[in-house]
Amino acid sequence: MIDNPRLSVIVSLYNAEKFIRGFMDNVMEQDGLDHMQILLMDAQSTDKTASIIHSYNHPSLDYVMLRDKLSIYETWNRGIALADAPIITNWNADDRRKFNSLQTQLSFMENNPETDVCYGHVAWSYKANEKFDEANIYDLYPCYDVSAESMMENNSPHCMPMWRKSLHQRFGLFDITYPTAADFDFWMRCLEGGAKFQKLYETVGLYYYNPNGLSTNSQSSNMIEGAKIKEKYKHLLK
Repeated sequence: MIDNPRLSVIVSLYNAEKFIRGFMDNVMEQDGLDHMQILLMDAQSTDKTASIIHSYNHPSLDYVMLRDKLSIYETWNRGIALADAPIITNWNADDRRKFNSLQTQLSFMENNPETDVCYGHVAWSYKANEKFDEANIYDLYPCYDVSAESMMENNSPHCMPMWRKSLHQRFGLFDITYPTAADFDFWMRCLEGGAKFQKLYETVGLYYYNPNGLSTNSQSSNMIEGAKIKEKYKHLLK
């Protein structure tokens, strides 16, 4: 266990055997790992996820077997409560990060205390377990400077944002009544409350378009939730 980590990384896991070895290799190569807490939150996996994780040894790794099979946002909320660092990020097991992206984003947050959330470009990947340095990083997910107008068009912080834990004291936790879009709702809540977002002009990782993933396998419900959230915050456009 790392004493006084500078960053807590929340990882929601459930039967991630297909991705977990590549994910763990990617974690182990990250710059600055020695001052990070990697919260591996396992929602009752029944495959070899746990045994693969336990084959890795590093003081930053903090494996937590949850008592219940929680949803992804319930798991994130539980991870926030367990996070020991003042700065948080999430990391999906099927996504991959550039070897220095965590350290790059963390350094920016520490050097810019007025920033509440920072995020960068992510490239699309259509190949399971594709490594960042082997991918085509020019096919980018849309990423804009955050404003009320741009967020109505696209959730630019998307899958690899980094934020201050204190935001949850100000604006609450992720609303689990949105099974696929609670992050979008949270960023809109933060934006409404005056939080400062900063886009970094570099590619920080790969977003795997997983055909069996929560967001890609439920696009209709994600669109319905997104429409409800946009309606909820449309007053910000005035």
